[in-house]
Amino acid sequence: MASVRYVEDTFGANDYDVCHSTIYILRQEIMSMCTYTSTYAGYLARILLLSSDVELNPDPVTDVLTDNMENILSAIHTRNDEIRQVRSEVHSVKTEIIGLKAEISIIRSKVNRVEEAQNKSDNRLGKLEERVGDISEMSDVLHIDLQALSINDECN
Repeated sequence: MASVRYVEDTFGANDYDVCHSTIYILRQEIMSMCTYTSTYAGYLARILLLSSDVELNPDPVTDVLTDNMENILSAIHTRNDEIRQVRSEVHSVKTEIIGLKAEISIIRSKVNRVEEAQNKSDNRLGKLEERVGDISEMSDVLHIDLQALSINDECN
């Protein structure tokens, strides 16, 4: 009732119906805003409704407000475009990363094959070195035997 008395005192008895319908519309907007809201603003809106002291501030809508609103909406639109562009760039970077991971995998498998071939070559080289060592020992033995034979031939 306090809000009705305020409306009557402020706007006069003739304006009661206009103000009452405006307040009703405002209450409906607040109700729809805070129906399923669990934020701080939602709680404040509920408290305002419970106080039943909801009045419309009859400030005139000016061109400045309209210009500001258009600027805000334009900024929001620009930010949305920038966000879309960033998302697109992130998607292309992710695609490039996937391609690079595939290339790295191929390079790793090639490196593994080269390492295996190197290990096999090292093993073969080790075996060849053993053979060369054996042949060198045989050569020394044969050389000694040849010297012994040549000494025996000279003695006879």
